[in-house]
Amino acid sequence: MKAPFFWQQYPPTPTAKILTPFSFITSLITRYQINKPGWHAPIPVLCCGNLTIGGTGKTTVALEMGHYCQQQSIPFAFLTRGYKRKSRIAEPFMVDLNQHNAKDVGDEALLLARLAPTWIGGNRAASAKAAIKKSPVKLLIMDDGLQNPTLYKDLSILVVDGVTGFGNQRLLPAGPLRQPVIQGLKTVKTCIFIGKDKTGLLPTISSHVPVFRANLTMNPAIRQFSNQSVIAFAGIGRPEKFFQTLKDNQLILSKTISFPDHHHYTNKDLNKLLSLHRHYQLPLVTTPKDYVRLPDQFRPLATPLEVCLTWHDPASLQKIFHMIHF
Repeated sequence: MKAPFFWQQYPPTPTAKILTPFSFITSLITRYQINKPGWHAPIPVLCCGNLTIGGTGKTTVALEMGHYCQQQSIPFAFLTRGYKRKSRIAEPFMVDLNQHNAKDVGDEALLLARLAPTWIGGNRAASAKAAIKKSPVKLLIMDDGLQNPTLYKDLSILVVDGVTGFGNQRLLPAGPLRQPVIQGLKTVKTCIFIGKDKTGLLPTISSHVPVFRANLTMNPAIRQFSNQSVIAFAGIGRPEKFFQTLKDNQLILSKTISFPDHHHYTNKDLNKLLSLHRHYQLPLVTTPKDYVRLPDQFRPLATPLEVCLTWHDPASLQKIFHMIHF
């Protein structure tokens, strides 16, 4: 599903205003959810979430937290719901990279599982109990789930994209918000703000919680394509964000193809990409999320280009982890 264009238009459009009365339902649901007491795990729970629908960089942040844990020798596990997975495996269950594919567990879960044990389940408390029982972890990292009431979070981190912000600042379906902004800011302890503040939200957020700023940068592997023409494709929340990052890193985009978020590639899609590759005689580049959704036989034709965070303050991760009481 591609987010409606009017979600990003501020002031809100007539369409958004017409849908606003239905947002009352969203407000009631989130109010009920955040007031439910979640299960307190015997170890700390860190949640990387957002207030909106769509790609803000939650998984990138969760992976960044995981890499820091590895550097500090902190045993941990990821918890995720396995968004867009099509399997009906009984929850909770742990991702097995030797058995599961993107259709089984979702693309994000596969990326997380490459780094650490990753548990799938809508009930995060059940996933947490399973993870703790399975291995001696000292920290649980939730990828998304800020509004999930089943598990108490010791440290909730709000992830904000500086370009899209909170869109038109209306609740679903009139806008992209899952819960009201002020209500959401009261439930988190800190914010990771990614990119330039193009919506002017930074002063509002920083008046409520500490803010750590970062930029998205490409993995050094991108250098092999510097000043080269490529064909880029992506099926993520904001494909244009990926394409712009490629341009910022001196890649020449001869062709870009966008697919819906978490899109499962069909034979028709793959034939189209293959035809473009053969016609232009140019390399195909994509995101890691898209790469794991490609069939095994197609993967040699595409190169996944990973993004990572570059912090304004190099001590950001250390300061964030000081908020956790182990």
